[in-house]
Amino acid sequence: MPCYEAVHKQKVGASSEHRLNMLALAIKNDTLLALDDRECRRGEASYTIDSLLELRNELGVESLCLVMGADSANSLSSWLRVGEFSKLTHVVVINRSEAQSIVVNKMIIAEKLKSLGFLLAMSLNELKEVSAGSFFYRFTAIRYIKYLYS
Repeated sequence: MPCYEAVHKQKVGASSEHRLNMLALAIKNDTLLALDDRECRRGEASYTIDSLLELRNELGVESLCLVMGADSANSLSSWLRVGEFSKLTHVVVINRSEAQSIVVNKMIIAEKLKSLGFLLAMSLNELKEVSAGSFFYRFTAIRYIKYLYS
């Protein structure tokens, strides 16, 4: 669910169209993942809280996971209405690269997420049991995202 215009970053390396295309290529052979372009379709600055509220309305009590890079998780406390996130979604934090794991400390992120009302999940299975409110930290992305929905 790439955004149209990043509101938390000064400079984004790729256009929204390019990010949509990259994500489509990354998941094209995976029937468990779906590309959600709702934020790009808005055509303006978009806030995750709006999308989470829409998704929660669509999914009911089904488990929902917001997957984000450690860099985004590190700055999550500055996001609009972030205090509501733990009632709407789980958070799965991934490192975008090995180098990033050196820069962004896992324990610092965990403390920040706990302060926002998220509880640490010890396994991905825990995220399937309830609809929202937990976080899980992983170092690689796609194979763990697939696991969530298998």
